[in-house]
Amino acid sequence: AAGAAAAAIAQSLKRKDTDPEATRLAALIRQHHATLRQRVKAVESGAAGANSGDKSSDSCAADEVWQAHLKATDELQQYAAAMQQLATSHWKSESSDSRVTWCYNTIVEYYVKGGLRKTLDKDARRRQHRAAEAAAVAATGEAASRAGQTEREATTVAPNRSSLSASASDGSQTTDEKKPLKLLDVGSCFNPFKAFSELDVVAVDLTPANSSVLRCDFTSVNVTDGESTFTDGGVVSLQRGSFDIVVFSLLLSYMPTTALRLRCCKHARELLKQNGLLLVICPDSKDVNRSAPWMKAFNEAFSSLRFRRYKYEKLRHLHCMAFRAVDPSDPGVLPCDELPEERLLELLQIPQDKLKDEE
Repeated sequence: AAGAAAAAIAQSLKRKDTDPEATRLAALIRQHHATLRQRVKAVESGAAGANSGDKSSDSCAADEVWQAHLKATDELQQYAAAMQQLATSHWKSESSDSRVTWCYNTIVEYYVKGGLRKTLDKDARRRQHRAAEAAAVAATGEAASRAGQTEREATTVAPNRSSLSASASDGSQTTDEKKPLKLLDVGSCFNPFKAFSELDVVAVDLTPANSSVLRCDFTSVNVTDGESTFTDGGVVSLQRGSFDIVVFSLLLSYMPTTALRLRCCKHARELLKQNGLLLVICPDSKDVNRSAPWMKAFNEAFSSLRFRRYKYEKLRHLHCMAFRAVDPSDPGVLPCDELPEERLLELLQIPQDKLKDEE
């Protein structure tokens, strides 16, 4: 159920909710969310005072709070039950599944309706353009007596339609195959994507709301080169590069520190296939322009983590982002600087991090 607290606030507290049960559930979720953040801020303040602002001490203290949080099973189970009940029984009249619908529609657009193919075609054209530019620069420096050689180079870099077509098919094999796309739903709660038969869903959560969801702390998930393994309703390991889609629906807003968010993003990149999709949903009821700096910072961070943004859309209470997993060494991919971890932590801040009191 990780990540749902802020959405509950947006949909049930910021409007005049006439359903007292929905209001009660939203308040419970909000309190859970706020309490976790307050615990982290309290230990970070104490660690900073004892260690003169040593950021490594802050991180260790926050990790201790997170580990204690994982052991608070009663709190987590109460939160999971509340979130499932609110999402499935009280939000339907207001298209509460819009985040799930947006994710599904984006997956279909990308894998079935040509979005991936168009993106790869752009990469191929960019690759050819850069090759032509490089050849032209090299040709400019040639002596006039080697004009014949320059002519041969120009022929070499001429557009090759067949190679462009071949490049466009790389990584898009799932578009033409009948097998379901493999989707990892992190912070799933009750596995809403199981309703779509064309998706092979692995749903994970700190505290599953039903038996179709596996227990997993994604911040410390074991990513291996071997096949994914599961036991006793939980995740033992997940296979590197084995998923077509990873979904972070309200997950990052639940994480109380930027370090935990960064770990999740790194794991997602490891688990995705090349050109796979990371779908990120973040709650926010503000106007899109007021949140522009936040979205720009997220885009910069994900670009440095070997993603490129495929799509962005602002819904009423949500920011919806789709990122494509890329190889930055590919000349067809737009370049981006590899940022130090300290800068990534700054970029992955969310508005709640700056609030002194969430109550």
